[in-house]
Amino acid sequence: MTFDKYGANQIVQLVGVDDKEDRFSGLIVTDSLTGADNRRRVWVGRNDDGTATLNLMDANGKKRIVMEVKPDGTSRLSFLDNNGKVIRQLPAQSTQKVRH
Repeated sequence: MTFDKYGANQIVQLVGVDDKEDRFSGLIVTDSLTGADNRRRVWVGRNDDGTATLNLMDANGKKRIVMEVKPDGTSRLSFLDNNGKVIRQLPAQSTQKVRH
């Protein structure tokens, strides 16, 4: 199901795909630019491994904030730079091995 702005492409979409190649479902919000230059700004949904995600993108469509909860309950909040590199993450990424 999609909602369109007059003279533009879809600006809100409810999507669901479950086939041999992909398995995801969710809500997409796109900037309401005209023509083929629309940019995805929000994704809320589930991807093929069952992870629930919320992605917020900048005006260029690049992911900047990613929230996710894995099927096992593990959660993470990541902040990304303009190149998609994680610049901050909660819980923090550990660079040291845990000793028991």
